[in-house]
Amino acid sequence: MPTWFRPHGSSMPIFLAVLVCAAVLALLIYRYDLYEKEPWPLLFLTLVVGGITGWLAGRIEDTILINLGERGNDVFTQAILASITEELFKLAVVLGVAFVFREEFNDPIDGLIYGAFAGLGAAVEESFFYIQLADNVGTALIGTELIRLLLHIFLGGLAGFGVGLARFRIPNWPGIF
Repeated sequence: MPTWFRPHGSSMPIFLAVLVCAAVLALLIYRYDLYEKEPWPLLFLTLVVGGITGWLAGRIEDTILINLGERGNDVFTQAILASITEELFKLAVVLGVAFVFREEFNDPIDGLIYGAFAGLGAAVEESFFYIQLADNVGTALIGTELIRLLLHIFLGGLAGFGVGLARFRIPNWPGIF
């Protein structure tokens, strides 16, 4: 049974705090879409797909680390593996939005916005996973989760902005757009 379903529910305040922080950050990201606001249903879809791909990236990382044996316990190996898989999945989400919803992906900033929402979805999923694993759910965990949210938003937005720039600055960019 997940930690947050237990009667003592010690994880529930942290889960709620993560959701509140995520909602506030989503509103801030939306606010800074300066030109043409993206539709909320598409942003929500991007957030959900970002969460799903975050979960998938985690499963792939776990499988690879288990197969690496002792080498999988190295922090450097874990960091490299996590950065490659998670950022590639966030990038794939932005590419998917740019391809499937071409009419909405009409500005380089759109890549940043969709990338940030994909990152936010991945961060919320990852936060819930790590909160459930935590032995001691205390106030220090909130700081860790806030940093997790911010970094996933930043890195997803950065990758997405690259897609946005490529989409509009490279003539005949791979022909799929």
